[in-house]
Amino acid sequence: MIEETSGLKETPSPNRDWRFWRVALLEEMQFRSPYEHNVKDLLNTKSELMTREGKYRSTYSVLIKGDTTEHRMKPVARLGAAACVSSLLAQYQTSLFLDYRGPWCLAQLKMRSQIRNSGFQSASEMVTLINGFLFETEAEDFPGRFCDNIHKILGTLAKAKNTINFYSASVISLYEELALSLVRAEIYIQKLALKNLDFLIKASRVPRSWRCLYFNRWEKKHRSPSGRERFWYQRYLIKVCLNFCEMVINIERTRTKEIALAKRSVTLIVVCLINLGTFFCSRPQGYAQLWWKSQEVCYSLQHIFATANALTLYLGFPP
Repeated sequence: MIEETSGLKETPSPNRDWRFWRVALLEEMQFRSPYEHNVKDLLNTKSELMTREGKYRSTYSVLIKGDTTEHRMKPVARLGAAACVSSLLAQYQTSLFLDYRGPWCLAQLKMRSQIRNSGFQSASEMVTLINGFLFETEAEDFPGRFCDNIHKILGTLAKAKNTINFYSASVISLYEELALSLVRAEIYIQKLALKNLDFLIKASRVPRSWRCLYFNRWEKKHRSPSGRERFWYQRYLIKVCLNFCEMVINIERTRTKEIALAKRSVTLIVVCLINLGTFFCSRPQGYAQLWWKSQEVCYSLQHIFATANALTLYLGFPP
């Protein structure tokens, strides 16, 4: 698809809709699941688009043009509230991946002033909240404001979490990054003690896709936390994972067949459980509740997986 798109011209042609190809290519750059995408391939494509020596460098400036962004946003306003959140969040995440977040956010604010649809307004507010959380969190914000913002995001997610259109790659990506930001806080503590970040990243059982997609945004944000702060991180990691489990359980009552998303969901829950159960000094209060809730998720996914004991296979016996 990039080969075809790299020859784009600004002169309109009756045979081609150039904006269609731009949108199609941007949608291909959205990360859906490591079971469908090779993250390394996505990163290589990004490099070919954005580096000076990149094969498709000339295509990059066309892809991120303001009219393309607005063209992608307009259909979102016609979607239901939950689908609107999922779609706009996916577009925002693509702007993060391809490093045009600034122009994208400006276009989003412009569209927000023009489109009065309540679903689009809610989605826009959520993206603005998430953008602030990702890029305005500073060292002095830990743990209070940092955890408060996670609480606000979870509250906003809860308003739409029971609808089928909310079970999407973009929403799972958001939960993954919330979890990583909390695990990252603990990694920072251990880094101070052991001085070996590469080892700790592996020890914390963070998937490679998480490291590639989210880690650079959190790498330098944490300071040395106190014991009280560590309690907050544990508590909120449990909140994030419980909130996610409830969403999957409620949505899977409708019997979706999204096996890639189901596998990704199980991975997210497993990462939280492993980090809570082994990386923190002791299993925090609420861990057992989360483990049993994870089993409910597996049961709700049994029509997709061959067995409802997927997490038991990962973790062994229950706590």
